[in-house]
Amino acid sequence: MNKIANFLGQHLARYLSQNIRQIGLVPATSEQKLLACLQPGDVFLVEGHTRFSTAIQYLTQSTWSHSAMFVGYRWPNDPAKADHCFIEADVKQGVRSVGLKEFHQLQ
Repeated sequence: MNKIANFLGQHLARYLSQNIRQIGLVPATSEQKLLACLQPGDVFLVEGHTRFSTAIQYLTQSTWSHSAMFVGYRWPNDPAKADHCFIEADVKQGVRSVGLKEFHQLQ
């Protein structure tokens, strides 16, 4: 029974995390302006473009569907994570560190 639940859960997560086409009304803030304003500990709110995001926005009646915490640049010795400055939770990958470019793709 557990294998069936895992199988269904993985397929449901994959389906719900697919991007859908949405047209934004407000242009995205430039990366330079955004990083100049953020300080470690700030919560970054994002309007996502997945089926999950649409459901969250509808159920919460909010513009935002996702959040991440700005932690600053904490990985100077790891070239693979040099630009990673946010911590977020992802349905498929779990809690992870990401860069601002990850959120720029959502806009």
